[in-house]
Amino acid sequence: MKHAITSSRWEIIGNRNLDSNLISSSLFFKQDMLTKEFTIYDSRTSLEISAGYDECKSLERAAVWEPEHIEDRLKDFFEGNANKWVESLKPKL
Repeated sequence: MKHAITSSRWEIIGNRNLDSNLISSSLFFKQDMLTKEFTIYDSRTSLEISAGYDECKSLERAAVWEPEHIEDRLKDFFEGNANKWVESLKPKL
């Protein structure tokens, strides 16, 4: 889970706790690739509950991001562009 940080691709210049106003929701969705069924995953408690598409469409998929994909995502965010990796991970009907 810490591969992006421990890969030595980026120089670590510090370590700070996040201000509480910067901490976002810990809810993500998962989708079974065979049955297409959805669950909502709470990363703080590791609990999963069954869910429908409508409940998941505004959540981000639970995923591990490679360093290159994180860089692409940040670049796209600051340039105001959609990110192909985020789009590819959206829930599928």
